[in-house]
Amino acid sequence: MTPVWQQRTNSFKNAVHNRGQLAMWVNVPWPPLLEILGHSGLDAAFIDMEHTSNDFETIERLIMAADLAGITPLVRPASAESHVVSRLLDAGAQGIVFANVRDGEAAASAIRTTLYPPFGT
Repeated sequence: MTPVWQQRTNSFKNAVHNRGQLAMWVNVPWPPLLEILGHSGLDAAFIDMEHTSNDFETIERLIMAADLAGITPLVRPASAESHVVSRLLDAGAQGIVFANVRDGEAAASAIRTTLYPPFGT
């Protein structure tokens, strides 16, 4: 039996492959906004932690609201530290948008934060 979390649809990936996509940055810490956007046809929500004061509890609520609305929740953390990224993935983020990745070394380091050892941190 496939775990429930593996049954989730990534509507953003489907839209990219099939028809184009509609995505939006979300800075407002109000979960009903995501429900409204989901009913309006949004495919993905880029939930920002870098330029907001949103804490993990708020981000979790936004991720759940996006998921329930059929929107792919992608989160931009304030840093690429593994303890931050792993908490976001555990909360249900279907993708991480890393800020300030300026070279291959920074990109490789960011990717490692999304993986378990021995491949990641």
